[in-house]
Amino acid sequence: MPFLGLDISLRDTQMKHNLFSLIILIACAPLFLAGANSLHSDAQLFHKSEGTLLAFSRASGYCISQGKWLDHIADKYPDLASRAQLAQAEFELAFPEACKFMLTFVASAMKTTVEAFESTLLDAMQVKSKEILPGDDSIPRDQAIEFIATVLSRGKGNVESPVFELLLATSSTTRRSPASELSRGFFQPFNTKGHAKSLGASVKMRIPRSWVAKEGDRPHVVQKWVEGAGFGRGIVLLMVMEPDSEAQIEWKVQLDRPDACKVLFGGAHLTNISRARWFSIDGLPTVACEYEQTSTTAFGAIAMRSVSMMTFVENTPVVVQCSVSALASESIDVPAMFSRISMLCNAISTQIVFPAQYTSN
Repeated sequence: MPFLGLDISLRDTQMKHNLFSLIILIACAPLFLAGANSLHSDAQLFHKSEGTLLAFSRASGYCISQGKWLDHIADKYPDLASRAQLAQAEFELAFPEACKFMLTFVASAMKTTVEAFESTLLDAMQVKSKEILPGDDSIPRDQAIEFIATVLSRGKGNVESPVFELLLATSSTTRRSPASELSRGFFQPFNTKGHAKSLGASVKMRIPRSWVAKEGDRPHVVQKWVEGAGFGRGIVLLMVMEPDSEAQIEWKVQLDRPDACKVLFGGAHLTNISRARWFSIDGLPTVACEYEQTSTTAFGAIAMRSVSMMTFVENTPVVVQCSVSALASESIDVPAMFSRISMLCNAISTQIVFPAQYTSN
């Protein structure tokens, strides 16, 4: 069944998967080096790296090949045309404007038009592998019906990784509100149980499905997640601090002080603590501190805006930090981006559970 091969369902061999990556890289890599120009503000949500461009190109090929196969089916079997159109509509409803956004993003970075970039992809796919796009031969009717059903299931979220995460991350719904993934049921659960860095603190939480988990570099960072299928600017950290009985008792007393943010999170690296809020996470008193900080790296000055939510599981401080950052030279509107991440952090906090407080001794 050639139309179910390579980039149609990705249920192919790793060799074919790598072949398609190589096809896109060979076809587009020279153009990636051309640089990036100004895009719609949503494009600023993603780093304009070669990795981003390659991932978006591959996902764009997925979208293009799917559309071409549905058109081919509708042409060869007119009685299936309405079902093919419905399948494509369901897919686009599930991931609104995702394919268009990725095509536009890469085309702009290549300093070309969307039509020209799409033509480049089509040429590369057509020449390198006949399994990606339909040819002149008609496909069996039963396979056509099966493929329509496959596309319909994709509209319900049955899409292979990492294409699924890319489609979610670039959809207009997620670009507008990362927290929407949680409300739609697209999340990844995380449990600190058994984690070497958890220091015995038991925490359960949910993170949007399109965010990629990465190892936390610092000793107290249990887990790190990166927005936009790993290519975005937003970051969520789960941190557990080393317990120290005397110090922690003092910290817990200070948690509800008006200057708690300065006491708990203050430091020379913070340039501005803009807001403090007091609420509860799973019934435990919590303080949330919003602040800005700047740092200088080998690549230049970096501006970061964050919110850190601290509570105590017994005497162990647990912090969920949500932040967004950008190089000053990129002219990114960090405060505007932070408003999206701040709302996500609020949504994450409502779904955190500390199982230990429900365990009877």
